[in-house]
Amino acid sequence: MLHPDEHCRLLQTFEVDRLLDLFTLEAKKHHDGHYTIFSFTTGYTVAFGTPDIHMPRASAYGQVYDMRSFATLKEAIIDALVQGKTFSDYFDGAFEEWWKVHMSGEMAPCLTSH
Repeated sequence: MLHPDEHCRLLQTFEVDRLLDLFTLEAKKHHDGHYTIFSFTTGYTVAFGTPDIHMPRASAYGQVYDMRSFATLKEAIIDALVQGKTFSDYFDGAFEEWWKVHMSGEMAPCLTSH
């Protein structure tokens, strides 16, 4: 098994189309084929699985907010492959409590501004 740094260096030699193919294969193998790519003005966020949009919990905002943003799709896919994270790895809790702690009654900042 490769060390995460070695894994990252190897993946950086791939073009985006090959990374997406590899990412899709990993999703099919371990995540029932599910993955999500977000493209925001400030960058890309990628994770295996799908965000939790089901009410009443609906923790998707917290999940996406806690994800790292990358300048390129290639960087985001590499990070997702190396980390292997799903949305529940970023946030899987009580959204109302999370909102109170993170937003403190203020208007929410851009999802990827941290």
